[in-house]
Amino acid sequence: MKTIPLKLLSLLFLAGLLLHPSLSFRGAGDGLLLWFNVVFPTLFPFLVATSLVTAMDAVPLLMRPFRLILRPVFGLGDAGCYTFLTGLLCGYPVGARNAANFVSDGRLTKSEGAYLLSISAYPSLMFVLGYVLPNMSPGTSFPAVFLSLCLPALPISVISRRFYRVKPMKERRSQTGQASAKTAADVDALLMSSLELMEKICAYLMLFSIAAAFWNRFVPDAFPLKTPFLSLLEMTVGIRELSAMSGVSPLLKDACIVGAAAFGGLSGAAQTRTVIKNAGLSIRHYVAWKWVHLALSSLIFILLSSARLPAQ
Repeated sequence: MKTIPLKLLSLLFLAGLLLHPSLSFRGAGDGLLLWFNVVFPTLFPFLVATSLVTAMDAVPLLMRPFRLILRPVFGLGDAGCYTFLTGLLCGYPVGARNAANFVSDGRLTKSEGAYLLSISAYPSLMFVLGYVLPNMSPGTSFPAVFLSLCLPALPISVISRRFYRVKPMKERRSQTGQASAKTAADVDALLMSSLELMEKICAYLMLFSIAAAFWNRFVPDAFPLKTPFLSLLEMTVGIRELSAMSGVSPLLKDACIVGAAAFGGLSGAAQTRTVIKNAGLSIRHYVAWKWVHLALSSLIFILLSSARLPAQ
């Protein structure tokens, strides 16, 4: 019975491709251009660099300055600090990928990986500066946006750590040993692994961009949540449409954009599922935490912006 909605959805998708080929072509082209112009140049270098740091066992050296702060606040060890910081700075789905890799090689337990998955998924700084901010109201401050995206990690970590019963993390070495580390250090292998992930991300972007094109075409404009729902489907397209939305106060529009960036879209969830499935981590839990992140980020942005209004 659970497969019936999926079967109907697949049939509906095929019918849409056959009945509206020009719309499908435009949606696929938008997704491909989005991947080529925005996602690939901002994400691929970080995938390679973070893979190299992990393969060279340079994580403890790199995290030495950060563990003094992150360990007492979030209860993280070196692997946890690295997962959190790469998720915060490098963007979807780098944090999730590192959490899954550390679970697979024994440096994190499954519960620790699930905990890190709840606090290590963010849009990259490059994406926020280069795409999110330009689509927001003129004069919107980067610190307000950045804090709105980051501060939810504090309450989420408290709830998530209790939910998964995670204690302060211990330092563990990889169970796969030095031989696998030497194999992973092969630059060609790291490049191919990162390129394979980028290809999957491209495919998901194209599929969800097609879905977004159909949503824009067939959902009536009178539907009040048409554009916000679109941003939940595909973050980048949704942010662009939210920016052009009329009849809404700038503060509410910007809060929706911040919420969309915090959630990452169902397209982002599909990309995350690609990197965590072999580690046994739950995509349902991930999506649930992202809903919490969306709500908290939007609320914090409204509070920070409202507090700034009287001074203007």
